[in-house]
Amino acid sequence: MKSNYPKDTLVKAFENIDSTILVISKDNGLYANLFSSSGNLLKRISLSPPVAAEQQVTQDSLPINAISFLSTSFPNYVFESAVSLTLNNVLQGYVVVIDADNTRYAVRFDATGKLISIKTIW
Repeated sequence: MKSNYPKDTLVKAFENIDSTILVISKDNGLYANLFSSSGNLLKRISLSPPVAAEQQVTQDSLPINAISFLSTSFPNYVFESAVSLTLNNVLQGYVVVIDADNTRYAVRFDATGKLISIKTIW
């Protein structure tokens, strides 16, 4: 990470069942970085547009529309993490990382909990 993306800062990291490592980082936006168990970068996915601030939030603080969508679309999902996205002190939305049937997804919602995108991370 320091060589290729020196301005990124760590938000959260996970070890997957196949020993790959998922690192959520930020640098003028959020990114999912998937590494092999030996540390080689396998892929990098942009999760959000540039925002002024990201703050970790709990599942309970997500809009009810977002929680309802996750429960309906991904039964038995496991909540991994979530961040709120703000620009000029105005909430723009959320990025939620979930595990559903051993696949990790980044699900992006607007400030009201309306779905914007779903990206398969691993």
